[in-house]
Amino acid sequence: MSLWGFYSGSPSARATTVIERLQDMDGRRLGDMDAAGIDKAIIALTAPGTHVFAAAEARTLARDANDQLRQACRRHPERFIGMTAIAPQDPAWSAKEIERGHALGFKAVIHNGHVGGEYTDDQKYWPIFEAAEAVGTPVYLHPQGPSKGLIGPLLERGLDGAVYGFGVDTGLHLLRLIVMGVFDRFPKLKFIVGHGGEALPYWAYRLDYMHAAGIRSGRYEFLKPLELPISGYFKRNIYVTFSGVAWEPAIQFCKSTLARIASSMPWTIRTSTSRRK
Repeated sequence: MSLWGFYSGSPSARATTVIERLQDMDGRRLGDMDAAGIDKAIIALTAPGTHVFAAAEARTLARDANDQLRQACRRHPERFIGMTAIAPQDPAWSAKEIERGHALGFKAVIHNGHVGGEYTDDQKYWPIFEAAEAVGTPVYLHPQGPSKGLIGPLLERGLDGAVYGFGVDTGLHLLRLIVMGVFDRFPKLKFIVGHGGEALPYWAYRLDYMHAAGIRSGRYEFLKPLELPISGYFKRNIYVTFSGVAWEPAIQFCKSTLARIASSMPWTIRTSTSRRK
C-alpha cells in the first residue's frame, strides 16, 4: 500500500508518467514498445491489483480489468498477450474467472501476492490453484508491498519496494505455498516467479537441508513431509524469469542452479514420499 499510495498521489514526473503509460492500451504503449524493440507485451493488472479491496469491489475491478484487457488484445492481437486478474478474497468466484479468462485466450493468471496481509497458502484459497491446474494456466506470483506483519522494519529504512521488500515478501509467499503442500495437492500446477526466483535459488541447498531437519525434529506440528525437497518444485512446478535482474553473475548463477536441479535433484535430501491430500 505504501508504494501504491506514492504512485497514485505523487505529483512527481516519475509517478505521473508511470500512471499515464500503464493506462494507455493503444498508441502510446505501442509507440513505447516500438521504440524499445518489443514485439509482444504480456499485460496484467499490476500490484496490488484487487488484493487490497473488499470482496465485492475486488470482483468488479477484476472483471472490468479482464474485459478491458480482452478488448485491447482483440485490437492488437499480434502485440498483446493477457493475464487473468482475480479477486482472491472470493476463491470460488476467482476459480470461475480463471476459467473465463482461459476461454478469452489469456495465457496466465496474475496473482498479486498477499490478500490484505494474508498469504494464500491457507486452504481456503486453494480453489484458485485447482482451477488454474484444471485449465492448464500458469499462475504468475507478482510482488506487491510487504504484508503488514513484515513491512515495518523495511519501511523504516526505505527498503519496502523493489529495492528489497518486494523480493522478500514474494519469496516468503512462494515458500509458504511450497511447505504447506500446495504443489503436492496440485502436482500439475505451474507457477511463474520473477527476479531470478526472488533469491530462492541462491538458498536452495540450505532450504532443502534445514526444512528436512525441521521435519525430522517435529518442531512444528503443522509441517508435514512433502513429496519433494523444496528445490524439487523448481523442477516440477515453478518457472523463473529474470525480470528486473540485469546482472550477468546473478543470471548465470540462477541458471546453473536451476539446471542442476532439473538434471539431478542435486542435494538428495528427502523427507518422505507420502502425498498430502
